[in-house]
Amino acid sequence: METRVIELRRSHPAWEPEQLKFHFELPISTKAIARMIRQARKKRLGALEFIQLDTKDLAKLLGLPRGSGICVKFQGEETTRIVHKLLTSL
Repeated sequence: METRVIELRRSHPAWEPEQLKFHFELPISTKAIARMIRQARKKRLGALEFIQLDTKDLAKLLGLPRGSGICVKFQGEETTRIVHKLLTSL
C-alpha cells in the first residue's frame, strides 16, 4: 500500500492526502497517507535535508571584506542543487 501511495503522490504532487484517498478510493486513513508521504520525503532527503555552511572562504568568494565570516543555511528539497552549485564554484 505504501508503494502505491508514494507513486500516486509523485504523479499528483499538489494533491493533499484527502484528495488521494477520495479519487483513488484508498482503504486507509488520510493520516496514514500523510505519514507515508512524510516518511518517504525524509528518506529521499536523507542527510541533505539541512546543511549549514560557516566559512571565511565562502565570504571571500562572495567578495566580502577579509575577516567577515558568514553563515548560510539551506533547508528543504533544493538543498542538493544549491550545495552542488556552491561546491562547483569553489
